Amino acid sequence: METVGPRTTHRNSSRHIFVNKDLENCSHIFQRIDRVKKQLESPYEGPFLVIERKDKYFTINIKGKHVNVSLDRLKPAYILAEDNPKGTTTDHNKLQTSDNKPDLT
Repeated sequence: METVGPRTTHRNSSRHIFVNKDLENCSHIFQRIDRVKKQLESPYEGPFLVIERKDKYFTINIKGKHVNVSLDRLKPAYILAEDNPKGTTTDHNKLQTSDNKPDLT
């Protein structure tokens, strides 16, 4: 019995989290919604401006407030130059119509 010792344990709580490489230099990000979503609701909201980067979290600007968000909830936003990053919603009611009518003769 003198040679019996404690067994080595394994740490099951340390999980590997995927972090996108583009998070290091992106200016805007999307934040994952961690709640039960409605039908057809997007799993991410944003894009939000990145204020500060740390090892485990980012500080982002949400509605004028600086909020710390964990890296596992973030996804880089790829914004085209002509897009407006400040406006997160678009107005789909403004459709462009043309005055060209088909010739039915």
